[in-house]
Amino acid sequence: MARDYAHELQAVAALQAKLQGQIDLHRQEAEQATRSSSASNDDKTAPSTLSDAQLAEQIVGLLKAQDGLLNIRPYVQAIATLHKTKRDYDAAPDAHGKLTCYHVLQEASESLPESDLKERLQSKYQTQSDEWWQASQQDARKVLTDALAKVEWPAELSDSAATSLKQPLVDTLSLHKGQKVLSPVLLPFEIMAAPVKARFLYHFSSRRATNRLDKPEWFLQHILAVLDLHYVYLQREVQGLLDEELPDHALSASHEMIRAVLPIVEDKITTSQKMLLQKPELLSHFIEETFAFDERLRLDFGFVNRDLSPWLGTTNTVLSADVFDAWLTLEQEFAETRFRELIEAEDAWEIPEAKDTMTDGAIEVRANASSRQLDDLLDGLTQRFTPVADTEQRRRFVESLPQKLLLSYHDRIQDSTEIFEVMTSGFSGGFPSADVAGKTGLQRLCRQLSGTSNVLIKLKDMAEDPYYLSIMHADGTGCLDALMNQYNNLKQRIEQLIITHLDREISAQLKVFCRIGTWSSEETPQAQIASSSQTSPQLISTFALIRELFGYLSGVCSPVLLHRLYRGVAERIDTTLYSKIVLKNNFSRRGALQLTRDLWEIWASFAHYVARPELGMRQLLDAQTVLSETAAPPEEGQASKARAKREWQTMVQVEVANRLLY
Repeated sequence: MARDYAHELQAVAALQAKLQGQIDLHRQEAEQATRSSSASNDDKTAPSTLSDAQLAEQIVGLLKAQDGLLNIRPYVQAIATLHKTKRDYDAAPDAHGKLTCYHVLQEASESLPESDLKERLQSKYQTQSDEWWQASQQDARKVLTDALAKVEWPAELSDSAATSLKQPLVDTLSLHKGQKVLSPVLLPFEIMAAPVKARFLYHFSSRRATNRLDKPEWFLQHILAVLDLHYVYLQREVQGLLDEELPDHALSASHEMIRAVLPIVEDKITTSQKMLLQKPELLSHFIEETFAFDERLRLDFGFVNRDLSPWLGTTNTVLSADVFDAWLTLEQEFAETRFRELIEAEDAWEIPEAKDTMTDGAIEVRANASSRQLDDLLDGLTQRFTPVADTEQRRRFVESLPQKLLLSYHDRIQDSTEIFEVMTSGFSGGFPSADVAGKTGLQRLCRQLSGTSNVLIKLKDMAEDPYYLSIMHADGTGCLDALMNQYNNLKQRIEQLIITHLDREISAQLKVFCRIGTWSSEETPQAQIASSSQTSPQLISTFALIRELFGYLSGVCSPVLLHRLYRGVAERIDTTLYSKIVLKNNFSRRGALQLTRDLWEIWASFAHYVARPELGMRQLLDAQTVLSETAAPPEEGQASKARAKREWQTMVQVEVANRLLY
């Protein structure tokens, strides 16, 4: 039977009063001695201080005794409260009454008085509190378990069933009051998860047909179905109880329920690991379904950790290093097989020609089949490995899959580029020139440029993806920076090859035109050039070639790239014609008129594909201005001559423009 401390408290109070009386008496004696000492100041004989010292010593002793009593009194009061609560607990008629006593003890322990004995008091209170918590927890567990069984949980709850669960839930939740650090799974949700686990084990941890390693979505969907079924109940009924009983923790009822059932899933995944390693063909599907389960919890339930930090997912916390290695190897084998298929397909490098103008500023060349399929392959791999949170595992994925595939694709195009250079270098030996000549050679280069350019765009997008941004090298560079530089260099190299190829093909056709030697011949009445005169016949094949080459380019390249290629070609043509015709010949009026007309026809042939093509040939444009002085009809007077020059230039340009339009 609990001890009654009322008598001890009365004795302490009486002793304290007695000590206080003695202290007051001694203080009066000390004051009287002080007055006597002041009255005998003129007496040369020193007064005895023995009685004063004794008096002071007694006062100090009494004060210490009083301090001791002051410390003892709250201790005795706290012990009395503890034993009174014990009596109430023993007399409680039911579990709810005992739980009330537990909460009274918790509140008393938080308001213990400051004293030298506080640590001992806290130890006594904590010991008793732990004992009652265990007992109350067992009682509350039994009550809530019985209540759940009565409503056939986890079946769907009626309103009356939900009401019957309210008080048992409140009692179990109240056991967490005063806890600064909550347990990973709160008691009521742990109890609610037990029947869910029992059903789960019945279906997915036995020899039943539902327990299949190749169908992980079945057991994952089973858990999701339970959460979906009771989401409204948790948010509408249980959430309010959480807010009332544990207001300082800002908990979510649905999240706490998820926390309670997650160990069921994690245990199932753990037990499946050994079997998955023995059947690696099932591994990728198993992991993908696990990732999908994690994503459902994040998206549909907004599941996060209690501190609101992102939840890593069941896969990241459970899958072993051996399983990850096996999965990575499996994905690598699949990716390499798919990569070989896409680059060896018959149409792997073909570019679809289209009549519509390319409007996407980022895309400079229409994508060939291999670059599109490689893009899809990389997207699929990244999507599958994005949920992996471990940085080192992410790094291994990037090095084993995206980087390796992209480097192989780069090397394939680079080899083809080098072969093209050899075949066009004059040392091609027995290689047929038709493979690299004219439109065929241009198509070959554009196929290489298509793969390089579009994969470079993909690389830039990947480099800005948070997944890849999280994988940095020690020097601060991104994991894809080196690859981007390689692709960018290869792209520029191919563009220069295209410019060289266009220049070589067009310049070969212009050789006959450059050999014309009649620019200085005088006009004759029979050879007078009228305004309707045609261009030099030596340019006809050149115009046809320009239509063929630039017509193809306009169907596969963006206007920006087409203009850049033209500027490169135009500079070379400008140098060729200027050095071989303008600088090497003298021009009569007839010759100046003919060359001017020819130049405008050349620019008109390019005007189908680029704007203001004459601006790309600055030397010829300047020469044409000078030649116009010679070609203008002779008239008297400077004003008349200038007017005639303008009229003549307008006539030539309008004529060329008309033929361009019609």
